[in-house]
Order: sequence, then structure tokens, then C-alpha cells
Amino acid sequence: MPSSVITPIKEITTTTPRKKNKNNNANILYANTNSPQEIPQNQNISINQQSQALKELNTYQSLQIAMSQSAQQISRSRHQSSNLQQCLVSDSNFVTGQTQYENIYSCRLKGKIIGIRSFEVSVKVRGEIIKQGSDFIGRIVNYEILYDKEL
Repeated sequence: MPSSVITPIKEITTTTPRKKNKNNNANILYANTNSPQEIPQNQNISINQQSQALKELNTYQSLQIAMSQSAQQISRSRHQSSNLQQCLVSDSNFVTGQTQYENIYSCRLKGKIIGIRSFEVSVKVRGEIIKQGSDFIGRIVNYEILYDKEL
């Protein structure tokens, strides 16, 4: 029978250059991320454009909410002794200019006391987004009652 020789396993020790390299790389990366020369100028413009677009989007959404609330208030003022049941916006958003928006709202109301009389009021609301400095401001320009009928 052949004899087998068992050799003891030697423990392999590693030196610490890996940790040293990691620390050196981290320092290099840290230095590079804080260096203004490393960031291309196009990225700064892109970030500014993104923040401006976000501000404009938020203003647009706020304007849409304000336009809907205006239509509801106008409908309630026409029939003060009625409860507002729903106020739907037309499917299409009309852009009358680069910064002007027009929506048509159809609001249904029902009588408070007896609940027999029902009304439908259609209101066209125009809003506008203007820029003052770096801020965008949304405002209601005007409204027009298209019809007010009893159902």
C-alpha cells in the first residue's frame, strides 16, 4: 500500500496593502467629488433646468387645483341653497398660449333642503403661469359661465 503523507496546512497571512489601497482610493474619490473642476459645466445647467422644470410643474399642478376650486366656488355662488355633488373637468386641456390654460368644468349641485332640485353649471376657467425672477406664479385670469341649467 502506498503510504500517504499528510502535510500540515500552513496559515497564510496577508499583509495590509489591500486596506491601504482602499483608503487611498477613498481619499482620491472624495477629493474628486468635491473638486469643482471635475463636474462638467453641462451638468450644472442640466440641474438648474431640472429644478426650474420642477418648479414650473408644481406651479402648473397648483394652478389646476386653483382652477378647479374656482369653478366649484362659482357654481356654489349660483345656487347657494344647494350642495355641490361633483365637479368634473372636460377631457381636453386647452393651452391658449405658452403660459395660459383653459379648462371647462361641469359641476352638479343638489338642493339642500328637500333635495328635489338638481342643477348643472358649466364654467370655463382660464389660468396663467407667469415668471417673476426665478419664481413661477400661477393665477386665475378669468372665468365664464357657459350654462346654468336645472336637471
